[in-house]
Amino acid sequence: MPQTESNRVPGRALFVAGTWVLVLFSTIHMIPMFADLFGTPTQPLEIEAKRAMAAVTVDMGPFHTHWGKLNKLLSVSYSALLYFVAAVNFVTVGAAAAHGKMKSLALVNAIFAAVLLAICLAFSFPPPAVFALLAMVLFGLAAMKTR
Repeated sequence: MPQTESNRVPGRALFVAGTWVLVLFSTIHMIPMFADLFGTPTQPLEIEAKRAMAAVTVDMGPFHTHWGKLNKLLSVSYSALLYFVAAVNFVTVGAAAAHGKMKSLALVNAIFAAVLLAICLAFSFPPPAVFALLAMVLFGLAAMKTR
């Protein structure tokens, strides 16, 4: 890639690294979901938990589902959100850098990652917290390094 003014903006590489962390975060988050979709539980407690979740029906107006499907919906939505934010970041980083808006874009992403981190900590779920922390630090450093 030829060096342009937007490629040389301080903090851009850190911002792109933070965005790749979101992609990795989302991809790893989806692994258990695909294992659940295409695998059969073998552990007795897991089988019992899946049966219990399927037994709890949820009626939302004309829609009828159960807790197991809602859990999958939330999991897929979380991964889709992370992929979407990463895609928006990759599409906008060049324009933001060229027009002096890198700091704003990096700060918005740092806040987004901080919110994800707070949610992970509130529910005592360390694995995604590690990704959220790493993304927050990279986006925060990108914001500090940007003019």
